[in-house]
Amino acid sequence: MQQIQITISLIFFILLAGIRPGWCQNEEYRFDHLTLRDGLSQSTIFAITQDSKGFMWFGTADGLNRYSGQSIKIFRNHPDDANSLSENYIHDLLISADGKLWIGHPDGVSIYEPHKQKFTNYSDESAHQIIHGTEAYEFENDAHGNIWMITDEGIVQYQQRQEKFVLQIKHSNRVFTTFYIDDTDHTFWLGTNRGELFTLDPSTKKLTLVTQLDSNVESSEYQIGVIKRDIDGSLWVGTSMGLYHYYIDKDHLQHFASDKEKNKISYNDVTDILVTSKGEVWVGTESGLNVYNREENTFKVLKHNPSIPYSLIGSRITKLFESKDGNIWVGNWTGGINLYSRHFKAFDHYRNEEGGSNELSENNVWDFWEDSTGDIWIGTNLGVNHFNPITKNFTHYLHRPGQPQSISSNLVFRMDGDERGNLWLATSKGLNRFNIESQTATHFQHNPNDPNSVSSNRIYGLYADKKSGKIWIGTAGEGLDIYDPQTDTFEHHYPSSQSQDSLTTGSIYVIKKDEQGYFWIGTSNGLNRYNPRTKTFKRFLFDPADSLSISSNSINSLLVDSHGRIWVGTSYGLNRYQPDTGGFVHYTVEDGLPNNTVYSIEEGKDGELFIGTRNGLSWFNLDQEKFRNFTVSDGLQSNEFNLEASLKSSTGKIYFGGIKGFNVFHSNGLNINTNDPDIVLTDFKVFNKSIEPNADRDDPTGKLKTSISYTDSLILNYEQNVFSFEFAALNYVLPEKNRYAYMMENFEENWNYVGSRNFATYTNLPPGEYTFRVKAANNDGVWNEEGLSLALTITPPFWQTSWFYLISFLFLAGMVVGGYQWRVRSIRKLNQRLERLVRERTEELRETLKELKSTRNELVEKAHKAGMADIATGVLHNVGNILNSLNTSANLMYETLGKTKLQSFYKANKLLRENRPTFKSFFVEDPRGEKLLDYYLKLEESLKKEQDALTKQNKRLLRKVDLINDVISAQQSYASSGAMNETLSLQEVIKDTLTLQAGSVERHSININKELEPTGQVTGDKSKLVHILVNLLKNAKEALEGNKPDNRNITIRLRQDEDTIYMSVCDNGGGIEQKVLNKIFSHGYTTKSGGHGFGLHSCANYMTEMGGKLTVNSPGLGKGATFTLMFPRADKVTEQAEVGKINGKPKV
Repeated sequence: MQQIQITISLIFFILLAGIRPGWCQNEEYRFDHLTLRDGLSQSTIFAITQDSKGFMWFGTADGLNRYSGQSIKIFRNHPDDANSLSENYIHDLLISADGKLWIGHPDGVSIYEPHKQKFTNYSDESAHQIIHGTEAYEFENDAHGNIWMITDEGIVQYQQRQEKFVLQIKHSNRVFTTFYIDDTDHTFWLGTNRGELFTLDPSTKKLTLVTQLDSNVESSEYQIGVIKRDIDGSLWVGTSMGLYHYYIDKDHLQHFASDKEKNKISYNDVTDILVTSKGEVWVGTESGLNVYNREENTFKVLKHNPSIPYSLIGSRITKLFESKDGNIWVGNWTGGINLYSRHFKAFDHYRNEEGGSNELSENNVWDFWEDSTGDIWIGTNLGVNHFNPITKNFTHYLHRPGQPQSISSNLVFRMDGDERGNLWLATSKGLNRFNIESQTATHFQHNPNDPNSVSSNRIYGLYADKKSGKIWIGTAGEGLDIYDPQTDTFEHHYPSSQSQDSLTTGSIYVIKKDEQGYFWIGTSNGLNRYNPRTKTFKRFLFDPADSLSISSNSINSLLVDSHGRIWVGTSYGLNRYQPDTGGFVHYTVEDGLPNNTVYSIEEGKDGELFIGTRNGLSWFNLDQEKFRNFTVSDGLQSNEFNLEASLKSSTGKIYFGGIKGFNVFHSNGLNINTNDPDIVLTDFKVFNKSIEPNADRDDPTGKLKTSISYTDSLILNYEQNVFSFEFAALNYVLPEKNRYAYMMENFEENWNYVGSRNFATYTNLPPGEYTFRVKAANNDGVWNEEGLSLALTITPPFWQTSWFYLISFLFLAGMVVGGYQWRVRSIRKLNQRLERLVRERTEELRETLKELKSTRNELVEKAHKAGMADIATGVLHNVGNILNSLNTSANLMYETLGKTKLQSFYKANKLLRENRPTFKSFFVEDPRGEKLLDYYLKLEESLKKEQDALTKQNKRLLRKVDLINDVISAQQSYASSGAMNETLSLQEVIKDTLTLQAGSVERHSININKELEPTGQVTGDKSKLVHILVNLLKNAKEALEGNKPDNRNITIRLRQDEDTIYMSVCDNGGGIEQKVLNKIFSHGYTTKSGGHGFGLHSCANYMTEMGGKLTVNSPGLGKGATFTLMFPRADKVTEQAEVGKINGKPKV
């Protein structure tokens, strides 16, 4: 194999690559920002404080802001609202001992009461002459709960008990510019515009000059702006001429200024000082933030750096504040607020910045390698970078066209070093051996005519075996090569479908060696283990039927940890190899991974792994098997990492590369935020409308006596059935990563885990007692399990209340007791009435029977005379059946009366009459009285049954009589001598008939469709025609009973041709069998149980009488039926009659 080896001088290579000082974002002081884009009312911050709930408050040049981590609420002056803030330009903020927020501004003082969400403005001249027209600049609390303030008039004290303002010290030519009340010894320190430091005795108003900071400075140029006590009892004094450290016990001053070499700060004009709970001293100036180093007695200067996203948002500092969780808030003159937290993760980020120097050559990082000196070599899309972790310097080694001494390609996928100190590079154009000492590059490239060359120029996998000295090479599609530098030969291994002992595929991404000497080879189609002794491969492939098989065939990364365990990163989760079973344990997003695509794995301290994925970096605790996930908001280069782009250095630092550079960190620097967050309710809405505190409302339901943030119980009425709660976890470190869960106890059994969603809505909650609970987790997943709870009562409607139930019970009890005697009396009257009714009905039946016999004879006679014996016979047959039914009903009524309980009732009443003088004792002491009461109660049921039976039979008798009358009326019409014919409009007949049937149609949910064409008139009897239509509609309605209510349709059609008018009634009901169609109009034929076969027969006869015809058509069962009435046109009948007369042949 031809090898190209080119040795170049160190000077020439430096000229090619260039050595530049390194760029890195300093993560020691990493700031998050709160700006106008986050909702601030204005970007100049003058005041910062925190209330008892944990809300942060910011005073700006245009409004007051309350911050929950979730959102910002702005308070401004509204001229038409007396309860609003009186001035928008805020000087200072203070939380008093009673929890109220004091606000100093050019219009005096305003006090905000969070419980009532109400402002009280002390600017009215008549009520507050001392405050009116003055500016309040600065506040302090004293040990007695009084509020002290500096105004343009002097030092004012608000006396809490007397609720009044008192001017304690008035300004003169000496102006008091700041003060500080020591929490430890309660010393009252005052600073002046002359650089003087006083103490004040509030009881005597005596001022004592302690020191003048610099007597050589003109007073007009000198002003003390801030005083703070250090943890050792000394004072830090900020002035317009620098910073002073005053040691009280030694009466010694140390001056820090911008023009000093040793005691140097960034700028002389000191704006604020903060001594933190950990004893750190932060000093804000007009140009930079200074952090004190006690050991060296020096300050570290922090300023805005536009190339560092997490630097200060601006260098002009206005305010410093430490919140309860230890976070430090830094206000800027422009830009907004900076937040520093010790819980920000120490992810150093290195990347390429356009136009920058001393930086990574390109942001796509593919691999790392550490040399013997501790320097880090980095493979990218633009060559190799040599990185010095101490100096942060980068040196770039690039491919130079026409210069064969450079590396063969800028696209460097993998790197590894051999035992001789050479750096091997897997590139897109072959294998490179780079000699670090001589800086010479040797290229190994594919030669199709040389079998002893590398199989492919595109190389993804690389491993330098320190023991054998051989180089293992994974190619893109051409299998595995093993290069022996001693013999300068390549050994090739290819996949084979004929052998299970071969590679699964030729595309190899990663190669690692385990403690037993096996080589693990990750490919695009499965994991392979190579045994060098047998030169065979064992395949590990995904098998959906085997739960212990590897989770995916796409292998991205491999790790052999310090305990010899094999970890495999795939495109579907993390796998751990189990040697005893030959299977794998799987970890996926369901177990806590941020994403199932695992690109890189690195071991941290014993018992932890770091895993680069497609959606962030995961910290895996092996003992607890818990994942903690980090994202770009924690300082990562991106949420996406690259295959195998990771390294643990000899110093314990961990490197991870991705698509936007690389991160360097130490697991000790990943400060986990262990503060479980406070939780507050921030809003309460009913029907999507926020409810504000209103103590004046009489109705307690839905009423907030205090702000929802300070409410622990709530009453709603049953009509307020759509309501919602908004809540916030007061964790300000990456608050977008806060997570929530809520539940309504007594309604829900399990928590609702809703991620970052911070509201809960409930609808139609039944009346009752509930507890609404919320819990939350901070940015590192630490939950406040106790959370927040609010007692909720939903009152029922009055008819579901206890008092209504009690009144109803008493009313019913009174009805029972009071109605008992009435019932006894009414039973006798009822039975008497029943007897009378039975006698009357019986007599009526006898008379009806006589009339029926007489009618029967008349019908027979008329039927014979009219030649209608068959009709009469049918009538008599049906009448006979009905009469038999009448006899049966009458016998049942007599039988019921014969078995009546009235005789027993009479006996019981007799016993009552006998004991009437001793009525009370009879029921209480006599056993017969108690039994008699029970008997009466039971007797009611028996008499009720008798009444129901008699009523039922009575109704049956009436129905039978009505039926007989119908039969007689129908048949009498056949015997009548003639018909009352007239000229009719069928449209009017249809309209009148539908009006009569409107109630029945609506009750049975029937849809009537009318398709009525204009037609001429017909000649006929309107009453008979209405009778026919009613009959047809009744039959159609009964045919539709099997249909669903929304599928009951009757269509009435009207049309005409030259001679005939057609009226059809169609339904989509059960239809008619073919065999029934031929006899459906026959006398006495019926398909209904209980029917008599008169309806359609009489309808057909009526049509014949009127010169028309009735027909029926049905496609079959289930397909509906159509009845058609055919009438001769009245005008045609008249014409034919006239023609007949002319011809001498009258038409009948």
